[in-house]
Amino acid sequence: MRRMMPLILLIVLLLLAVVPAGLRYVNFYGFGRATERPAAPVYTAANIPNVIPPSQGAFVDEPTVGSGRVLLDMSHGNNFTMPEIASLNGRLSARGYQLLPYRSGNLARQLRGVSAFVVITPLETFAEEEVLAVVEFVERGGRLLLIGDPARFQVGYIEDDFGFILDYFIESDALPLNNLAHEFDITFEGDYLYNLEESEGNFRNILMGQSEMEAENELTAELDSIAFYGSHSVKVGATATPLLMGGSQTYSSATDRAGGLVLGAMGSDGRVLALGDINFLTEPYYASLDNTQFIARIADFLVQGEREYVLTDFPYFYDSGQIELVYVGEVDLGADAFDEIISLQDAFKRARQELRLTAAPENGDTLYVGLYNQALQDPAIVAMLEEAGITLLIDPPVLTEEELEALAEEEEATTEEEVEEEAEEEAVEEETAAEDETTSPEGEEEEPVDEPEITQQIQSDMGNVQMLGTAILLYRETDDGRELLLLAPSKEGLENSIGRLLDLLPLDSEYALADCLTTESMAICPTNVEDEVVEAELLTGGVPAGPEEEVVEEESEEPVIEEEEDVEEETESFEFTLDDLDPPPVEQGEIALDESATGTLGEGETHVWTYSGDSGTVNISLIGGGEEFDAVIEVYDADGIFVQYEDSTFGGEEELLENLDIDTGYFIVVQEFFAVGGDYTLTVTAGEGDVSEGEVEEGEETAETSPIETIFLYVDDDGDFLGETAADSVDLAALLEDDYEVVVWSAAEATSELTEEDLVGYDLIIWYSGLYRSESSFDGDSLVLTSVLLEGGNLFIIGATPPLFEPAEISPLADVELVGEDEVLLAGWETGDVLELTAAYETTIVDSTDLDTETDTLFAVRGPSSSDSGDVVGVSVRNEEEGGNILVLLLPFEALETAEQEQFLLNGINWFATG
Repeated sequence: MRRMMPLILLIVLLLLAVVPAGLRYVNFYGFGRATERPAAPVYTAANIPNVIPPSQGAFVDEPTVGSGRVLLDMSHGNNFTMPEIASLNGRLSARGYQLLPYRSGNLARQLRGVSAFVVITPLETFAEEEVLAVVEFVERGGRLLLIGDPARFQVGYIEDDFGFILDYFIESDALPLNNLAHEFDITFEGDYLYNLEESEGNFRNILMGQSEMEAENELTAELDSIAFYGSHSVKVGATATPLLMGGSQTYSSATDRAGGLVLGAMGSDGRVLALGDINFLTEPYYASLDNTQFIARIADFLVQGEREYVLTDFPYFYDSGQIELVYVGEVDLGADAFDEIISLQDAFKRARQELRLTAAPENGDTLYVGLYNQALQDPAIVAMLEEAGITLLIDPPVLTEEELEALAEEEEATTEEEVEEEAEEEAVEEETAAEDETTSPEGEEEEPVDEPEITQQIQSDMGNVQMLGTAILLYRETDDGRELLLLAPSKEGLENSIGRLLDLLPLDSEYALADCLTTESMAICPTNVEDEVVEAELLTGGVPAGPEEEVVEEESEEPVIEEEEDVEEETESFEFTLDDLDPPPVEQGEIALDESATGTLGEGETHVWTYSGDSGTVNISLIGGGEEFDAVIEVYDADGIFVQYEDSTFGGEEELLENLDIDTGYFIVVQEFFAVGGDYTLTVTAGEGDVSEGEVEEGEETAETSPIETIFLYVDDDGDFLGETAADSVDLAALLEDDYEVVVWSAAEATSELTEEDLVGYDLIIWYSGLYRSESSFDGDSLVLTSVLLEGGNLFIIGATPPLFEPAEISPLADVELVGEDEVLLAGWETGDVLELTAAYETTIVDSTDLDTETDTLFAVRGPSSSDSGDVVGVSVRNEEEGGNILVLLLPFEALETAEQEQFLLNGINWFATG
C-alpha cells in the first residue's frame, strides 16, 4: 500500500467509474435470482493432499526496553525486501531500537551512533575502507549480523561490442558477503543444504534440534528446535565457532557429502553472527517451532553489545541521554553565548539527547567548553589535563581587565619618596653609562636589551603545539560517565570549534575532524582565526549600539562615569529584539485567530507575520511542506522584544507553541532551522481559554477550541460479524454525543440510499465498521463516503477490516504499540507504549514499509505479541493537493478499554482540528 492517499483516491476514482454501472446491473437483474450452472464437483478427503503446517513453539517475548539504533546495509544491491525481515524489525522496535538504512556515504561515520550493523544477501562487494570500518566497529564492541541465502544470487550477462546480450549466467558461487565475512574467519559456501531423511516438509528445509545447536550459547540455549528454509553451509576458521549444525543426514549440494556442516557461526568472541538462511525470518516461517524465540534472541544480540567509544564517536558515546554543558572557570554568560548554547541543545535533540546548561556537573555525562587561560584556574580541569598527560603553559600570565586595573592602582600608590629614590638611582646609572661611553673603544656597539620571552604552549605526547590558532578536544571515561573537554585561545576560536562539534552530530555528516591531528582520546584542531591572541577570560556580554545611544554620546554633557553606569544597567537587562535578527525577516502580512497562512521560505530567509486577532491565549502551529523542513517559531511583542520560541521537533514534524498569551500587534517569526527554506503553513487557534469569548467552562475545552463540532457517523454494520455476538458492539455514538453534534447512519437499518447531500455541513465523517467485515468496497455507500476526499473533507476510518481495503489479508491482532512523535495523535501515551487488547481479533494487514514517509504518518503498529508485528494499525495522511485529510485505525474498539477508546477518538478528532 505504497502512498496511502494516492491509493485511496485511486479507489475513489474506481468507485466513481465502476459502481454506477454495477448499480444499474443490480437494479436491472436484481439479487437472489437462480442461475443455471453445472453442479459443483464433490471432493473427498482422499482427493485432498495433506498439508501439514509447521508447528509453533509457545513463546511470549518480554523484552528489556531501551533506546538506540541498528544500521541496516542497503547499499550493496542487497537482495531482500523490508517485509521479509519484519519479524526481526518488530523485535527491535519492541526493545526501543530503530532500524536505520545505510544507502550511501561514509560507513565509518554512520556506524558511530549504532549498536549493531546488519548485512543481508549483498550482491556487490564491500570497498576496502568499508571493510576496515566494520572491522574497527566490531573490535570496539559493535555487533555484526551477516545473513546469506543460496537463492539470492547475481545474474551476469555476456554482451557483444554493440551492447547486445548474447548470453547470461548465474553467479551462485560468487558471494560478495565473503569479502566481509573473511575478516572474521567465516566463509559462506556457494551451495545449499538438503536432508532426504528428516526435514520440515521439504528436503531443503533443515531441522535443527538440541543436539545440532550450541547448548552453552545465549542465542540457542534451551531451544528445542528451529528450522532453516534453504541455507548455505558456513565454513569456520580457527577464531570462529559453530552455532548451528546440520545432522548426520544433512548434505551439501557442492559435495553431496553428509555430516559436519555448519548453518550458523559466531566470530570475534561472540560479536559476529553469521547465518546461512534469510527465509526463517519471513512469513510464515518465523512462527515455526522455536524460530520466533530465536529471532527475539537475535534482536537481544544486536542491542546488548557494549561499545568502546573514542573521541570521534561524539556525541554518541554519551549513554545517559542527559548531558550537562559546563563553561570552564568563572564565566558570566551574556547574550553572545546564547546562540551557541541553543544551537548545541537543538543539535543534541536531533541526536535524541538532552543538553542542559549547569554550573557544575552532576550526573557524569558532561561537555566542558572554555578558554585555556581560565582552564588553568580550574583545579578539576587541570587534573583532567594532567591525567591525559597534557600541560598548558602561559608565561607571562595573561591578565584580565580587573587584574590590570588592580596592578595600575598599585603603581599609582607608590610614594613620592620612592619616586625620588628611583630618580636618584636613575641619575647615577646615567652618569656611569656616560663614563663608560668615553672609555669604550670607538665603534663598540651597545648590547641589546633582551625582550621577555612569551610561552603559550600545549604540551602532550603529540608534541609541543602553540596555543594561538589551536583548539584541543579531550575525551575520557570515568566511573560516573563520559566527558568531553573543548578549549580554545579566544572567544572566536571557541565559537568556531563549537561549530566543528555541531558538524560532527549528524550520523551521515562529513568528517568534521579531517584537518585535525587525532588520537583515540584527543584532537588538536585549527581555530581558523587570523591573528588570534590568548584571551584572559571569556566575555559573552555586550549590547548592540542603537542610533539613539550614538546621539546621546555626541550631545550629552553628562559625566563619563554616569554614561558607563547606564551601559552597565543596559547590559544587565539585555533584551533580544526583532531588529537583531540577521538577515532581517521578510514581512508577510497579517494573521488572525483561527486563520491559516501559507508561505515559501527562500534559502537563508525568515518570515514575519503580524498577529491581528484579539488579545488572549493562543496556540501557534507551524508545519513544513516536506520531511526536510525543520520548523522554528519565534514570537516578539508589539515593541519587537523577544517573548518566546518553540523548536522541540524535527524535520517534517509540526512545531506547536501552546497556550501563549498574546496581544494584537505581536510578531510571529517563521524559520527553517537549517536555513534551506521550503513551503510551510502557519496556523493560529485558541488556547486554554477562548480568546474571543472568555473562559472555557470545565468539560468544554475540546468543543470550544476545536473546529470539529458536527460529526456524521456511518456505522457499517451489514457485513459478517467477526466477534461472538453483535450485541457486544461498541456504541461509538455514545462516546461522542456529549461533546459533539452527532448524526448516526446505520447501514443495516437504513431505508434509503446514502447520498452526497446527506454529508453536507459536517466537519468530520467517521466510517466505523467495528468487527463487521464486508466482501468488497464496491457499493453505493462507499462511493458517497469516499467522495468527501475529492472535496478536501475529513474522513476517519475505524474498524478491524475496513471495507475500503477489501479484499485484504487478515491476521490476529493481540496488542498495539504506539510509535512516532506526533504529539496530537499520541496524547495521553508515550512512544513505545504497548496496549494489550482484551481479546485477539483478525484485522487487516497493511505493510508499514510500503507507506510514503512524505505524506503518511505512522503512529500505531501491531505489537510484539501480534502476528505481523510492526505492520500498520494507525496512520494519518494530510494531502491538500490530492485530497482531504484521512485517519485510519485498523483496530476494533471492542478490544479496547473504555478509556483507551475515548483517547483514540479524542486524539483523532484533535488531529483533524489542527489540519
